[in-house]
Order: sequence, then structure tokens, then C-alpha cells
Amino acid sequence: MNPSSGNDFDHPWLIERIPEEILGRYRKAMFRVRSSNEPLVILDSLAEMQEILQKVERAAVEEARAQGATWSQVAEALNRTRQAVEQRFR
Repeated sequence: MNPSSGNDFDHPWLIERIPEEILGRYRKAMFRVRSSNEPLVILDSLAEMQEILQKVERAAVEEARAQGATWSQVAEALNRTRQAVEQRFR
């Protein structure tokens, strides 16, 4: 297994918004989850992935809004209320 093989993040808007260093950290954390037998290593890696996924989520919301999605559409995609989404991402 190679943590840097393939490009899991090939959306141009994502690459523009999230530095490659952060995307690389995600790939390495995923590699550790898949290759470790140590629960604490896996938990640490999952925590790092969650932190990065929050950044990816924000970037996706920003892109959706830039492409004309309404707050209601974004909320539906995230399975949250419009008010909660607007409050979090505005």
C-alpha cells in the first residue's frame, strides 16, 4: 500500500480550496487506518480525518453556494436544517 498513490481529490475546486498538504495528510491517515492493527493508532488517524473532512465539507458548501445552490439545498444534502447550515457556514 502506498499512502500517496492515486488522486482521491480530483475536483479542481477542492484542490483550489484545500492545500495539497492537507489532502496528503488525509491520505496518510487513511493509510494508517487501513494498515494498522492498533486501535489507538486508528482512533488518532480517524480524529485527524474528521478534522480534515470538516474543511472539505466547508469547501464543498462554498462551492455549492458559488454554483447557485440554495441554503435549503445544501441543508438537504447534509441532512440538516437550513437554519443550522446557514448558521454554521455563513
